[in-house]
Amino acid sequence: MHRILAISMVSDSSTLEDWRYQLNSDGLKQQLSAAHALAASGDEGVKVLQATLLERQQQPPDILDCRIFQLLYALQQPEILDFLTKY
Repeated sequence: MHRILAISMVSDSSTLEDWRYQLNSDGLKQQLSAAHALAASGDEGVKVLQATLLERQQQPPDILDCRIFQLLYALQQPEILDFLTKY
């Protein structure tokens, strides 16, 4: 989890869109990298990760879903934990 904190905070919307695009790419490495970056980017990145989990809810969970869940859980914020219990 220390790696997440090492990534600088980013609020640029084009960067968020790039990471959102990478979450839907075919490469697992790209997807996981984008998930880590989004988790470290603050509230907007967290919202993207939550939306991604909701969009993928109808398919069986995979490595990306599990990693997003772990990243969000690690933030230990009450509203995020509430989302995860309902997810």
